[in-house]
Amino acid sequence: MKKLLFLLLIPFCSFGQTYIINKVGSTYVAYAGEGSGFSDYTDTDPTNVIKNAIAALTPAGAQGTGGGDIKISSGLYTLTDEIVINGWESATPYSSVKITGPALSTILRQSTANKHAIVIKNRAHVDLYDMRIEANGSARAAIYGDYSGTDATSVYGGRWDNLFLYSQSTSYAALHLYNPTYLAAGTITAINQNNHAVYIEQRSTTNNFGNSSFEMLTVMASNTSPYAGLAIVNTTGTRRMNLCTVNNYQQGGGGYYGIATSYAGNWHFNYVAIEAVNTCIGLGVLGAGSSNETNTMKFSAGYLRPNTGGTGIKCSQYTGANTFEDLWFEGNATATPIDDASSSRNPNKYVLHLGFSAVWANNVISRPYDTYTEYTTSNTPYKRATKQASYTELVTMTTTQRDAMTSPVNGTKLYNSTTNKEQVRASGAWVDDH
Repeated sequence: MKKLLFLLLIPFCSFGQTYIINKVGSTYVAYAGEGSGFSDYTDTDPTNVIKNAIAALTPAGAQGTGGGDIKISSGLYTLTDEIVINGWESATPYSSVKITGPALSTILRQSTANKHAIVIKNRAHVDLYDMRIEANGSARAAIYGDYSGTDATSVYGGRWDNLFLYSQSTSYAALHLYNPTYLAAGTITAINQNNHAVYIEQRSTTNNFGNSSFEMLTVMASNTSPYAGLAIVNTTGTRRMNLCTVNNYQQGGGGYYGIATSYAGNWHFNYVAIEAVNTCIGLGVLGAGSSNETNTMKFSAGYLRPNTGGTGIKCSQYTGANTFEDLWFEGNATATPIDDASSSRNPNKYVLHLGFSAVWANNVISRPYDTYTEYTTSNTPYKRATKQASYTELVTMTTTQRDAMTSPVNGTKLYNSTTNKEQVRASGAWVDDH
């Protein structure tokens, strides 16, 4: 009777392979769904109750084995150990475990030193909804995707939405994932002011991982270098985290970098808003040499506002074929809109709109005649600074200015605005070139 009354009071109750977890007095109880054939679990430690519910829903077996829902009622659940979700199917997952709270009022809090809150490994298909997950003090990540299992994939598939992730770790990000694949994330907030907020790393030397999406990613990280709101990394230097989409990225302060990479490619950011950091976008800045290779990244729109003296977009030597379009740069007179040192890969492309205080002349571009840059200001619409490699901008002079040059060498070319002619210096004289 007591169990039936409790189930009637739970607004998101469903039947079948479902557990509903709640605190009753000083005891935590996992109630099995009616007709599921599972046992109830009771313990004074919520960690054990949650673990037992997960274990019941994830028996090792063939594809399609196991799966179900775990619904955790509002309240604080203080963890004493990691909640580990280990892939349970023998091949590509067909089933999933869905863990939900009714809102962010469901809090899973890890305060045990050197422990993550939730660990996902061995190609586990996990759905996470409507929770706050914390790793306080000397604990590690709020969510940790572990690559060290029998399968290098940590998360395989799954949908995450309305998650607030918080960590105080100096060694792990709030969301710290290795080799995730086919993850579809909705709204995620990740905060760690002692490390990266979100850290996604490719660790395989044989496969590319990624193929994932984030609808809304809001972050805050440490202001100390090299920490970023979103770090996309590869430490093997042979494969990369790629084919990912971020629809809306928000970082309103907190982080040395906004988005930073080493050896990444094929990420598409539809909109970014990054403020109050040293460098808003840093491609190829987290590694060394060719391990920083980052290419075919695309940023389609957004707003960049670095700290005083900071940088909007920084690309290292081994970056190339990256596209930055329709980005509003609200810098200050000492900020650098573009710092592009790319020289070993195809040129990058930039289309920026400058705020009143931004200074385009602060740019540092290693290949000015190969790198396409275009910008607008409030006073000069669509002014083009440099063009593709097949074009060259000539110095413009009047005849008087031309004749005032000291000992011009043969082969010097210019555009004479007095005669409206291109001219070249040949045999010690100026000759019209067309």
